[in-house]
Amino acid sequence: MPLKLLTIPFLLVLFFGSGCSSDEVVSADFLEYRKDDDGLLRLYRIGKNEPLGKWRMARVTQFHANGQKKFEIGIVDGLRHGSFFFWQPNGIKELTGSYENGKREGTFRAFGKAGELIYEKNFRQNELDGNFTLYYPFSKQETFRYFKKLKEKGLEPKELPVRSHLRLEASFSNGIPAGSYRVYYHPRGQSDFEVADLLEEEGRFDDSGRLIGHQVKYYPKTEGLVVYLPDDQPLTTIHEPTTAGLSKAIDECHEAISEIPAYRNPKHLPAKVFCVDGRGSRISPVWSSEITELAIRNADGYILPERFPPNFESYQNQATPKARDLSLDLELSRDSGLGEYAPDGASVEIVALNEKGEVHDVIWQSMPQSGILSLEERILQKRKRIHRSWTDGEVLSSEWTVPSGLNLIIHQNSSIPDDSFLPHSSLK
Repeated sequence: MPLKLLTIPFLLVLFFGSGCSSDEVVSADFLEYRKDDDGLLRLYRIGKNEPLGKWRMARVTQFHANGQKKFEIGIVDGLRHGSFFFWQPNGIKELTGSYENGKREGTFRAFGKAGELIYEKNFRQNELDGNFTLYYPFSKQETFRYFKKLKEKGLEPKELPVRSHLRLEASFSNGIPAGSYRVYYHPRGQSDFEVADLLEEEGRFDDSGRLIGHQVKYYPKTEGLVVYLPDDQPLTTIHEPTTAGLSKAIDECHEAISEIPAYRNPKHLPAKVFCVDGRGSRISPVWSSEITELAIRNADGYILPERFPPNFESYQNQATPKARDLSLDLELSRDSGLGEYAPDGASVEIVALNEKGEVHDVIWQSMPQSGILSLEERILQKRKRIHRSWTDGEVLSSEWTVPSGLNLIIHQNSSIPDDSFLPHSSLK
């Protein structure tokens, strides 16, 4: 009796174990697709009546001219089933994924020339479902450098990992985009970056695949500070995007405008300090030679009499400490008779004045408001290029921030007049 009990499990293990390890291997050169009675394409051996993999799983293979395996695909009853692999001639993976009865199921991954990820897509019953991620493929130069390094180090491709760079993060549900998405800039050779620094666009889809809420496109990260002359030509020096670099750029800005003869600048246009991206393209102005002095404006909107020179050192070491002290005095004091006190809690500000004594810009606030950035924040602040508001797949409003510093706003709403095209400058 014990012998019989042991015999059945033993035979089951023998049967299934041998079946798993003896899949039929067939070259793609001897196969063809035909439609069955239901119009479904199935794979057959040439000249055979039964679909490939009718009685046991088959694996279809093909090879590159150099003998390296090109692909391997599982087939059951003439349909793709199970995992599959594609390889490049040098053995680096090209595509992986899996099927279930001829339908895509699970995660599909594609790879570039150096083995870098190109995409990761999730499927359920042949429909995109779940995470959907795209990556930047390597350029020809990046691929060349990778293989050059392999040769120098005497390594195989699998022995030297590559870094894949995000291009798009999104998600799908039953073949429809759903939820939030994010698009990223290419790092372009940068190594010390955060993914958030590369964010180019973000938004959200509703359950019907329509854009909803806020959709924002951003300028690239600031990589330098450059002075532009009144004729819109940049000076050659690219200053570091730091407070030290800003200090030098402000000094250069005032020096450059002072050296231009009046006849070459009859309209007295200013020079400006701009944030620029890695390609040298302008992002936004952060300073203007129109600024002739700095001052503190109290909570009542009154500009205090003390003035400070128009440079970063005086802003940082003189104006800012005094403005902070005044703000603290107002916070601690509840004396409504105090001239600088405002019961509504309005901000104390550092303002930049022009030669007429008019406020040209607000460069610091004790209670920061939307759209107002301190001088330090302007160096590396993530800046919006386009901001749209969506409802049910329709745009309600759009705002463009152009490199000159102007914001252009359009309200696309029947309840708002057609002439609601509202430009305003970020340098007040």
